[in-house]
Amino acid sequence: MAQIPAQDNRGACGSEAGGRARSHERRHFSGAHDSLDFLIREGGASSLPDAAYRFCRHEPGVDVVLSGTGSLEHLESNVASLSAPPLPEEDLARLRRIFASVHQVSGE
Repeated sequence: MAQIPAQDNRGACGSEAGGRARSHERRHFSGAHDSLDFLIREGGASSLPDAAYRFCRHEPGVDVVLSGTGSLEHLESNVASLSAPPLPEEDLARLRRIFASVHQVSGE
């Protein structure tokens, strides 16, 4: 299961706002990582990073998805995720329900 280090205040794109959003998730969605495990399954995402890249890549209004890596293996995985089809509609609907109270990029 993926873990978010408590001292990491950067979001997926390295923003402070992403850290605040994760802090919001920890406060309002105890066990958030357990609740996101539904994304990882046959026909869904292969990992939480895969789900995140696929969600961002196919989100209306998103023109650029930044990816950072320190290894060729991660780069290849990121490219595969960004090239994959959108997450299944039922997963997207569940994500929208889970994060319905998040109204801004800052996570407020």
